[in-house]
Amino acid sequence: MTIIMKHKNKGFTLIEVLISLVIFAFGMLGVAMQMSKSLSNTINNEVHSSVMQLAMQSIEPLNIAVLRDRDAFSAALTNLANTGNTPAFATNNSQLKSFDISISSALDSDGDSLFAEPNNNWAPPYTIILEVEYTGVEENTLSFFTTHVLVPNETSS
Repeated sequence: MTIIMKHKNKGFTLIEVLISLVIFAFGMLGVAMQMSKSLSNTINNEVHSSVMQLAMQSIEPLNIAVLRDRDAFSAALTNLANTGNTPAFATNNSQLKSFDISISSALDSDGDSLFAEPNNNWAPPYTIILEVEYTGVEENTLSFFTTHVLVPNETSS
């Protein structure tokens, strides 16, 4: 009887090994899914950071123009609305070609459109909402909206 007991305690059974492999596989699957999610979040954060930087570079000419006068602001606003030209796009950076910047809305403090009203009727401050679209390598398009409030100088006409 003692011979049988010794033989029984020598190793693992096939079922014990298979169950431990299944548990290990589920653990590794969880780790892989977490790493994939972490990588996706990192990429999304990089895109969001780039979008915010481009939005700030796009709005900078409007910030400068609004401090000069309404005509300069109107010209800069029209230029951005019609062409989407910003200092960032002048660098010919191939990564920037994945981004599209457009003005979603441009309103004065009364809620009137800055494109419909002549600039002498605008009531400051002005609210500009930019839409930045990013088209990734998988052709997925992400849209981001950024709101900017511009306040002209007291002396601007």
